[in-house]
Amino acid sequence: MKKLFGTFLLSLLMLTGCNEENSGLDNSKAYLFFSQTCPHCHEAREYISKKYDNVDIIQMDVATPKGKKLLFECAKKFNLGNNIGVPLFCLGDKHIMGWSNSYRLKFDTYIRPFLKK
Repeated sequence: MKKLFGTFLLSLLMLTGCNEENSGLDNSKAYLFFSQTCPHCHEAREYISKKYDNVDIIQMDVATPKGKKLLFECAKKFNLGNNIGVPLFCLGDKHIMGWSNSYRLKFDTYIRPFLKK
């Protein structure tokens, strides 16, 4: 299912012609790309809302046109190819794709530059 979703997203990216000049991603902001139907996305969002309610994380639903566009830009930035899945975090020069208990520590490390001081 994830592979099919990734192939669909890559095909859509090719059709829309996203490129660096039109990039809407901002390296100084943290992004979370999610799907309403993804249980892992719900877990990640719940973890973030409990532990990082003071951090401005831009949450983008990949079912929306803007969410898809920015998702593709993030995938292109990190050379993800056909391997696009959600949740996908775009955190400056780092990314995390997927969510599990083991990813929490990685997220906690990667989110540090975005914490309000």
